[in-house]
Amino acid sequence: MRIYEADKGLAMTASQAKTFLEESKSNLLLGTVDKDGDPNIHAVWYYFDAKQARFYFITAKGSRKAKSLRRRASVYFSVDDDDRSELRGVRGKGRARIITDKKTAMSMALNVLLRYLKPRNSLTLEYAEEVRRGNSLVVEITPAYFTTWDSRNQTAETIAKQKAAAI
Repeated sequence: MRIYEADKGLAMTASQAKTFLEESKSNLLLGTVDKDGDPNIHAVWYYFDAKQARFYFITAKGSRKAKSLRRRASVYFSVDDDDRSELRGVRGKGRARIITDKKTAMSMALNVLLRYLKPRNSLTLEYAEEVRRGNSLVVEITPAYFTTWDSRNQTAETIAKQKAAAI
């Protein structure tokens, strides 16, 4: 997968980006387009499978996200670090598809839920049951590329170059 620098000298490596996405507990911000052609941003809990380089999230079957994705599979996404002292993140464009295989959907739903909730939490059980019943869907995003940034990669040289470019 191709990785672009959001800011010169601040990009993450592919390995760093995958580790960040695996470890981050931030929401994924999902960009879709509705039936009128208007953009929508949705905050979703996600699971990132680093081996396959794919994201998974859960949504209600009749949600605006689900309706938009059925019409148009192209999405934009962003995951930013919640720690504002370390500005870093990954954004990109990808294709979304609804997982139709029940076994895969349940497995990925549990991966999503267990990143954010405890195993026996009532919400974990409730959301998993909604997927099992078919009232909620699991969506897979296959990224086309990542654009990354990590302010921790900033050096005196990159700061000087950015200042010179701004003048």
